[in-house]
Amino acid sequence: MTDLRLILVIVIIFVFCLSVASVLVSVTRRVGNKRRYEKIDGLRDKFRPIISEMIASGSTDSVQQFMNTSKILTGSHEWVALEQVLFELNTKKEQKNYTRILFDAFGYTKHYHNQLSSGGSSITLSSAADKLGRIGDPSAIEGLTKLLNHKKSEVATVAFRALSRIGTDNALHHALHLLPALLENSHVTVKAIQTSLMLFGPWAGDILLQYARTTTHPETLAVILETLIAFPAHPGTIEFALTTLSHSDPEVRAKALRIIARDGMGTFSFDSKLFSQLLNDPVWFVRLQAAKTIGKVKCKNFVDMLKKLALDERWHVRDAATLELVELGDASLDAFIELLETPDRYAKESISEEIQRSGFVINLIAYIGGVDSKKKAKAKRILTSMHRMGFSAPLHEAREAGKNRPEITDELTKILFSGGVA
Repeated sequence: MTDLRLILVIVIIFVFCLSVASVLVSVTRRVGNKRRYEKIDGLRDKFRPIISEMIASGSTDSVQQFMNTSKILTGSHEWVALEQVLFELNTKKEQKNYTRILFDAFGYTKHYHNQLSSGGSSITLSSAADKLGRIGDPSAIEGLTKLLNHKKSEVATVAFRALSRIGTDNALHHALHLLPALLENSHVTVKAIQTSLMLFGPWAGDILLQYARTTTHPETLAVILETLIAFPAHPGTIEFALTTLSHSDPEVRAKALRIIARDGMGTFSFDSKLFSQLLNDPVWFVRLQAAKTIGKVKCKNFVDMLKKLALDERWHVRDAATLELVELGDASLDAFIELLETPDRYAKESISEEIQRSGFVINLIAYIGGVDSKKKAKAKRILTSMHRMGFSAPLHEAREAGKNRPEITDELTKILFSGGVA
């Protein structure tokens, strides 16, 4: 029993000492990090005006003088602080070229090139690739391209983003060359590729469009189309998107429709036959995007197309088509009368719900008290159909609020007591 007590005491003492040691290590680390960060902050404040003056003067003599007097060692606090200052100033477009010269002069570029070619750990390679991309060093393109084949996807992802940050024609061509392989192997996510390609900026649109015309890889084409959506409208882009509406891949068809539907596309003339083939597309999200696009471009017979999509088997498509009709305002009254008098109860419920949710029902209530007899009659038919489908809440609220003109209240009363679910 005495031995067991002794063992228990030893274990307790050991655990206590271990806990105390852990706390001491944690506190020591925090104190050390705090001192380190404070020192780096002070050095940044010291270097910032010096480097800013160098950039303002554009002189290389001051750079050499600074290097001779400072003698900054790689990895030191001074090294870290100076690099942070350079990256701060590198964010300004007009200073990028000169800060790149400073990165090279102070040895940062060479240091990260050495790390890139050393074949070190994933963390080291990713860090070096990221830094070279932020520096914007064109000489790093070859090394970064090799990293796109790295076995670790996180390294390849950082390398792809670094190429995009360099932002030259050459960097873009290298990125596009390996793009199909990266997507095929899921080595870099589609989202990461799209966000990286957008870093090149609108000037890359022509090159991306040229590549899109030649690629036979559907996923690559879809990614490029998604990227082009973020760039300004361009006649060549729209014309290409129109030619891909019949592409075998549904993602490509949907992305092409999104390009066509962008703001400002209403200035172009579209053949309604190009869209009519998509009304029966086998993939629902293509029909969904078709509804949104047809509503935006307003091609010939677009209302008839939207009416057909408003009766689609998928509620997503029905809602999108109904919303596009709602945005037409008065011009949609005839379409809604026709749709709400079809035998498809499920579709009628979906349409009624969207009219109510979008707030268009408020317009309809206002119409029944207007002087336009035709508009009044149409609005009354739509509201009556909605009431019979059980969508009477807005009518009750408007009637009970007591804020409408007497003639509107009378019409609402007639509708609500005409029979239905209410």
